[in-house]
Formats: sequence, structure tokens, C-alpha cells
Amino acid sequence: MLRLNVTLPLLLCSMFCVAQTATEVYLFDFDRKFQLSEPVNISNNPGKYDNQPFFPDDRMIYFTATRDGQTDVRTYNFFNERHFWLTDTKANEYSPQLTPSDHTLTAVKLEKDGAQGLFEYKRKRIHVEPWELIKGIKVGYYVWANRNTIVSFALEDEGSSLMVSKLRKKTNTPVAKNIGRSLHVIPGTDLISYISKEKDHWEIRSLNPKNGQTNFIIHTLEGSEDMCWTSKGVILMTKGTELFKFDPKSKDQKGWVKFADLKDFGLGEATRIALSPKGKKLAVVVAEKE
Repeated sequence: MLRLNVTLPLLLCSMFCVAQTATEVYLFDFDRKFQLSEPVNISNNPGKYDNQPFFPDDRMIYFTATRDGQTDVRTYNFFNERHFWLTDTKANEYSPQLTPSDHTLTAVKLEKDGAQGLFEYKRKRIHVEPWELIKGIKVGYYVWANRNTIVSFALEDEGSSLMVSKLRKKTNTPVAKNIGRSLHVIPGTDLISYISKEKDHWEIRSLNPKNGQTNFIIHTLEGSEDMCWTSKGVILMTKGTELFKFDPKSKDQKGWVKFADLKDFGLGEATRIALSPKGKKLAVVVAEKE
């Protein structure tokens, strides 16, 4: 995977050349017993890159989708089964999320000339130019810690950094090096989880954005970096076609437990994963079979 001696041009290529791999977003019903059922291909865009699902609520999902040779933000309402495009710019948009304050759309914007940053969009005005939230930082991936704080995977000359950005103070503080793309709020806390790749065996760690303190949670599944949390604080992670769970609060569970295999649904390998707020829908990004 990426090492600290990787140059920035190679790092950018690594992120966005891989991003052109043909993937589809599948939506599953998900229950309290960690059982999957009723898979639906909600992107249905063969041969294209469709990825980075995000649930703003329990009726809608956002994801990055390819059309006309570039990526925009698309939505799917799983109650009326309708799609809608949220962005329509000349740039590529990735990693859609909502701000915690006024619930406007944010996304990583990649221009044709390689300029890249985190921008905020007016959701109902898709042709209006967005504005940049964090100056001077090439944001690759990110999560809102609170309405004033963003934790991001920042691109730098020597690789990636875990960056804490305070919007009001306009400060950017690096906390760690060589991290993965998966950043999440840990449910019921003010902490952020991230993947540390500083050691050969990658780690899931927690970050306190207020003081920069980090703590070990568990080692990742070997070579895996895509995960999410349930509202009860259980980690879900993908590896190949298999899905695993780990409960950090359980005294009995010492490691990862497999709970599903996408091969049972005739699907390929999984990467990113996202769970709806009430935990009834699970989105999984699946590589198209060759």
C-alpha cells in the first residue's frame, strides 16, 4: 500500500486511477442478527465507477456515480426507488456527505487540471458553484467531527496525513502519517476512527479531535481498510467477498467474526460499506465481475 516515500503525483494517481475501476453500489436489507437480504443494484451503471455511499437519513442514500466521463453525486430514495443528481459541475465530485449544521452537501472536488479540495454545495441548486471549506489542504477523504471540525485524509508530498481542521479558527493540525481512507464518527462519542498504516499490520485507532490523542482499537483484517460502525458501536468490515464484525465493548469477542459472504448472492469483492442510521439498510460497493 502507500508508503511515506510516495510522491504526490503518484499518490494522486493511486487514488483516482483506481477510482476508475468498474464498481456498483448494492443496497441490502439488514437486520439485528447481521443478516443480509434483498440485494438491489442501485447504481446499475455497468463498466463505470459508482462508489462512496453515504446515508443522510433512513430513506435516502448518496453516492458518487459516473456519467458522461466524469463523476457527480447521485441520490437514491429507497422508498419510491427514484434517482436524482445532486451535482452538475464541470469537475469530478467524490465522497458526498452533509454538514452537521445546516445539512448542505459537501464533497471532494477534483478539477480537470488536478486542483482538489473539500467544497460545500447548495443541495437544491446543483448548477451553483460551490465554495471551498478548507484552504491550503488537498483533501482526499474526510468526516465531520462536529459543525466546526473536519477530520481528513490530507494529501501531502510524503504521502497522507490525518488532519484536524478547525473551521472557525482556520487551523489545520496534522496528527498522524500514512492513514487509510476510512474515517468515521464512533457512535455515542466525540471520537473519530481511522486506519493507521504506519505498521505492517494495519490498525483501527480512535482519535480525540480536541486534543489529538489516539488509541488502539483492533488490527484490521489483513489488507483491508473499508469499514463502518453500527449505532450500537459494532465495527463492520469487508475483506474480499466476505463481511465481518467486531464489538470493541464485548468481553467475549476477541477478534473478527464473519457474518456474510457476497458470493451467496452471486456478487464479487466488496470494498466500501455504509449503514443507514437505524441500521436497516446496508450499502456495499461491489467490484464488477470480469
